[in-house]
Amino acid sequence: MRKCLIIILVICVVLSTSAVVQADSYYEGRREGERIADNEHSTLPYWAAGIPASFFLSPLIGGTGTIAAAYLMDPNPESGTMTRLSDEHSEDYLIGFEEGFTERAKSRNVRAAWGATGIGFGARLILVLATMDGANSSQDDYIPAFEIKFSF
Repeated sequence: MRKCLIIILVICVVLSTSAVVQADSYYEGRREGERIADNEHSTLPYWAAGIPASFFLSPLIGGTGTIAAAYLMDPNPESGTMTRLSDEHSEDYLIGFEEGFTERAKSRNVRAAWGATGIGFGARLILVLATMDGANSSQDDYIPAFEIKFSF
């Protein structure tokens, strides 16, 4: 009976230790994926598409399209990076890496799309206000070529 309890206890300790190692491996991979996304993922396409789309098509059409694309598209790490990591790390690490990378890169894309839409809208607003101000001031300074005076 005593041997049976010791064996069960040893099995429980071994299983719980391996579960902790796997969980730790997942979180290490997740942190590494977030770090790689911060350092190597480019948000330039969202800036390059969002500013002109918001400026020329209006923020409602162009900006909404850019923001929707940022929310709907899931960026993935480069296949070379995943291949290199698959040789060096466990499956849990790879899952954590991919989830961390995707989440952080998507967050950066959404932030870039909102920022680009705001800049495009601001530039358009400045242009519209500048042209409206010019139209109003030219009417105030208008001098007619001739005047018709009525006298009774």
